[in-house]
Amino acid sequence: MLISAVATVLGLRAYLEVTGYPQIGGNGLHIAHMLWGGLLMLVAIVLLQSFVGIRAQGLAALSAGIGFGLFIDELGKFITSDNDYFFQPTIGLLYVIFVVLFLVFRALDVRRPLRAVEALANATDALADLVISGATPGARARVLRPLQNSDAAGPFASALHALVDAAPDVAEQAPSLPARAAGRARSWSARALSTAWFARTIVALFLVSAVFEILTVAAVAVVLIAASQDLGQTAVVREMSANPPPNGWVATLISGAAALVSLVFTLIGAARFRASRLSALRWFERSVIVSLLLVDPINFFALEFEALTGLVFDLILWAGVSYLIRQETISTSLAGGPDGQD
Repeated sequence: MLISAVATVLGLRAYLEVTGYPQIGGNGLHIAHMLWGGLLMLVAIVLLQSFVGIRAQGLAALSAGIGFGLFIDELGKFITSDNDYFFQPTIGLLYVIFVVLFLVFRALDVRRPLRAVEALANATDALADLVISGATPGARARVLRPLQNSDAAGPFASALHALVDAAPDVAEQAPSLPARAAGRARSWSARALSTAWFARTIVALFLVSAVFEILTVAAVAVVLIAASQDLGQTAVVREMSANPPPNGWVATLISGAAALVSLVFTLIGAARFRASRLSALRWFERSVIVSLLLVDPINFFALEFEALTGLVFDLILWAGVSYLIRQETISTSLAGGPDGQD
């Protein structure tokens, strides 16, 4: 849902920019795309309340995401007295909203073993797909997966196992062309991510990011020094004092402080890389999280969509280092190292 919402906002803004912001209506009427967003969110509610199964859930998530994207894109109109769609802070606010949603969704994602009642409820809910799609290996696995890592037992759990065993076998359908293409892409990416050069590339990108953070901190320091000097000293000082940074002094200070913290985390990670690869990667992760939560929002408030380049770079770093942490955690655990015992 979140991915489709973000993609909708970006795609819609690009479409409107290319087409010159067309309007549906006329003769005093303007049908805002917020209304279409509300309609799609209504469709998602109807799907969830009227149909069962994983396909209905997927369609509902897609419909809700597109609808929410269409709805929230018009935020600027409804927080300004003159209904200003182009209100500059809107893009920064959208970024903050999506980050908050991401954190909320992550918090809702249960990362502990399911309690017995939760495992039974999830397994029972998945039975619908066993009936709708047939007892394919995938459908059987979805029913039994919640029970595997829980202490669910008793007659209810036994009945669920008996239902799965009694369901007539149905062969998996041949994957569609998009599914085969996605499978090949996953296979290729898995091979690429397992190579040594991928880890080296991620570390190199963090070092490049550190260079930019040094430049950012230095620029903020120069601005602050210039602001505190007598305006008559140099033309450079006069120019910098007469033209404050685009995001204002407060935002510049926050951005500079966040960049400094991110830089320190990156340098700690680089220093610890030989002693503990896993510890170093976790410091790198902290560095990019600081950038995502503090630096990028300020950039979106000041630069709007021009800040997308920095966001994409940070997301690549975050995804890459998260993958390396997972792999290193597994490797350390299997080896019985300091971060994981036998």
